[in-house]
Amino acid sequence: MNSFKDCLPASYEVTFIPLVLAYVFFGLGLLLSMYIAIVGPLLYGLMCLFFLIADLLDGLSLRQLSAKVAFLFLCLSPVALTIAWRYFMN
Repeated sequence: MNSFKDCLPASYEVTFIPLVLAYVFFGLGLLLSMYIAIVGPLLYGLMCLFFLIADLLDGLSLRQLSAKVAFLFLCLSPVALTIAWRYFMN
């Protein structure tokens, strides 16, 4: 069984502080434009992707990789759903 720490792309500080900043930027950016709002979550996803690539080069099991990718998708799914809702409702 994987622990919660094994599901994180990096340490707690490197994972959650940028995630909070990405959502703050997303929330404030929605007031201006949908394209500005998506910058913060995209940068967060790119940062996590770099950590995943480094873990893959270091030798990561498929189970841990799937847990880390699932964590990334769960963190960014509210952004994707909000963007899709705003796109289809306009």
